[in-house]
Amino acid sequence: MNKQPLSLDNEKFIQSVDKENLARILNNFPETCLKTLEKAKDSLKIPDSWNNFKFNKIIVSGMGGSGIVGDLTKTIAKPSIPLFTNHKSKIGELLDKNTLSLIISFSGKTKETISCFNESIKKTPYTFVISTNGEAILKAKAKKIPFFQFKHPGPPRAALWTQLVILISLLKKLRLTKIKDLESSFKKLKKINEKLSPKTPTRSNLSKHLAYSIFKHIPVIITLPEEKPVGQRWATQFHENSKNFAFTLELPEAFHNFVECRLPDFLKYELVFIVLSTKNKNSHLSKAIKFFEKYNFNYEFVSPLEENYLEKVIHLTLIGDWASYYLSILNKISPLPTERITWLKKTLS
Repeated sequence: MNKQPLSLDNEKFIQSVDKENLARILNNFPETCLKTLEKAKDSLKIPDSWNNFKFNKIIVSGMGGSGIVGDLTKTIAKPSIPLFTNHKSKIGELLDKNTLSLIISFSGKTKETISCFNESIKKTPYTFVISTNGEAILKAKAKKIPFFQFKHPGPPRAALWTQLVILISLLKKLRLTKIKDLESSFKKLKKINEKLSPKTPTRSNLSKHLAYSIFKHIPVIITLPEEKPVGQRWATQFHENSKNFAFTLELPEAFHNFVECRLPDFLKYELVFIVLSTKNKNSHLSKAIKFFEKYNFNYEFVSPLEENYLEKVIHLTLIGDWASYYLSILNKISPLPTERITWLKKTLS
């Protein structure tokens, strides 16, 4: 039984729970992204015929973290043509011969994503695969479909940023985004990441502070519509890392329904609302905070200070990644294993 003091500044306590050392992978995320960025510059190839083609839309197909990467890319890169994400086993009527179809699977074995690959190559000549290995890469090679193969030392959800770098690099090569200088941004994020790491004490570490606030509570993540993917990432990280219930809400939609919730009354004290935004000031955010204060709800407001929008969004998401990690430590449950997901995948295969 774990008898270490319940402190996020106690290194031995953290290590006793995080036996697989997920912290090391989170710590190394900026370096991993920079290496991937360098590789993408040289190894990410697209057919010559794609360079001047006018795609009508982008569809990113992927499950879990490989799906959220599409949502975050839309938020961060703001492509010049519509980008849709598909989290199902079929893409459907949206896919046509002028669509850029991006198939993303960390393992290359995801059943739903392989199904999308098979559908995609029948409907559009513009299919691109991003994966570490598995059936996705084997099929791409056999069908002569362009692909980018990458390596990552951690679980699929920790590879979000690596996949995002690849996806944005691809859009840049196709001149579908105006985003600039990813390398500089990730170098800056290295310092930000250090401030959230286990070595930074709670008094100076926002993610640790949030973990204490959420401990033994149910977090409800609130965002504006344009930053919905950030809220989704926070919730899924609490699900997978912390094994903790977590839910999301959007503003202003929640003002038209959720605010009337009051029963069962004991639940009010089990919730903690986490308001996320890249904006320090917004009328909807101000209204939400007034509501929480008027009705005595527990809440936290989280907003990064960077000027660069890309850095703000990644910083905001990183705070959640680390907060979910620290909550797993407080919950005394290892953040890396996902036994129920593994069981379900075996059951569905």
